[in-house]
Amino acid sequence: MKRIAVSLGILLLLVTGCATTVEKSGKDVEGEPAKVIKAGITTRDEIIKAFGEPSSSSTKDGSEELVYESRKVETPTYMGGLVINEAGKAVTLKRLEVVIKDGTVQSYRYEVKGE
Repeated sequence: MKRIAVSLGILLLLVTGCATTVEKSGKDVEGEPAKVIKAGITTRDEIIKAFGEPSSSSTKDGSEELVYESRKVETPTYMGGLVINEAGKAVTLKRLEVVIKDGTVQSYRYEVKGE
C-alpha cells in the first residue's frame, strides 16, 4: 500500500509539474492578413494601423516593402522548470511582406513555418 502511495505521489508530481516556456521575438502578425489586405485598395496607413510598425522596410524602384517577422519558441518543461525537454521544442516562424507603391498595397506574401 505504501508503495502505491509513493508511486502515485511521484506520478502526480510529474503530471502537475508540466509546463511550457514560451519565448517570442520580432513583430508578430495576429490574425489572418488576407482579411485586412486587399491589393490595389488597402493603404500603407491601414497596414500600419492593423499591424503596427514593421520589423524592417526598404525602398526599391519607387516601391516600398514592409516586412513583419516573428519567431515563437515553445519548450516543454517538467518539475517546475527543472527539467527542460529540448527535443520537444516547437519553433514557429511568421513572415509578412507587403509591397506598397504610391501609398497603396500592390502585393503581399504571408507564410508560417514550423521547425
